[in-house]
Formats: sequence, structure tokens, C-alpha cells
Amino acid sequence: MKSEQIYHQLLDVAEKVRLTVTEENLRRTGVKARSGLCRVHGKDVYIIDKQATIREKVSLLAACLARWPLDDIYIVPAVREVIQKHRISTSAETADPVSPDEGPEPKEGSDFGDDHP
Repeated sequence: MKSEQIYHQLLDVAEKVRLTVTEENLRRTGVKARSGLCRVHGKDVYIIDKQATIREKVSLLAACLARWPLDDIYIVPAVREVIQKHRISTSAETADPVSPDEGPEPKEGSDFGDDHP
């Protein structure tokens, strides 16, 4: 399966777990920023650098999705394998298990709250 196909399948998985994925030009912000998970108005949002290569996007999104409980979701086997590889590599980094009812907690200070546009 080509990287573009895997990426689109990962986007489908993200939608199933209610994770909004956006691609933004992070270099334009003027500050050193990188792709990552945040919570905006109570919703999980994963921002990916639009300038990242397709392989980088696959790796970033797969690593993010590896933190979600995905056992009850049908995922194409090749895509599940990509996510599983990232689950193994990130399992030592995540101390708190993810609740089946919600996504993982974003890093502290990333919740903009309702008063942020």
C-alpha cells in the first residue's frame, strides 16, 4: 500500500475515534512549532505540519492514533500494522492508559478553552 493510501486510511481511523486532523503551515507562524495533539473547545485536534512529507505525516498520525483504543474499530490490516509499530515504540513513553470513552490527554497548556477563537 502506498504512503498516500495509508495516510488517507489513517485519516478515516481518526474520524472514527472523533479526532479532527488538520494540516497547517506551521512555519508561517513565526514561532518554532511542530505537529501535535491539542484540545480545542473540548475536542481533540491533531495538527500536522502541511510541509511534512507524506511519510512524515503517516508516521506522525500513526503515532498519535497508537494512543487510542482501536480494538473495536475495523482497520485495514496493513494500516493497523503501521499503527501497531508506533504503539510499540511509544508504549514506553505513555504512562497513563487511554480511557475507552475519551482520547489521550493533550500536553498541559494546550487546551485553549472556549474563550480562544
